[in-house]
Amino acid sequence: MKPASDRSWPLIADNQAMANVIYITRADHWSFEFRDKAPIAEKEWLQYVKDDPEFRPVTSLPGLIPGTDQPCLYYLDCCWAWSESPRDQTNRGLFQYYRNGIVVRDPNDAELAKAIDVARALNAVVIRDNGEVFK
Repeated sequence: MKPASDRSWPLIADNQAMANVIYITRADHWSFEFRDKAPIAEKEWLQYVKDDPEFRPVTSLPGLIPGTDQPCLYYLDCCWAWSESPRDQTNRGLFQYYRNGIVVRDPNDAELAKAIDVARALNAVVIRDNGEVFK
């Protein structure tokens, strides 16, 4: 696992595939190249989560050291949990500011709806990794 302070990687274990990921972005495509040209500034995101009482920062998650059964904590940067999510808070359903946009991995229907609300507030859209757009 890469260190949490390195903002150049999304919240996902090295051996996991990125499946069913949504991106809150102002770009026409979810890729970094496009998001870098139409950014959501980190300052804007921080103000949004500060003003939305349904979000709380997440600074660590429990896990296992790869290749062992030894528990550990993974320290996170720029992640917020949505308190109204119908599931317990793991790395799924977390909203992570990452490279000029917000990433949500494996959202359920409620989390997708919240992401659409967030996108509207930020004058953005939600794009699934398969290109499907939600406004």
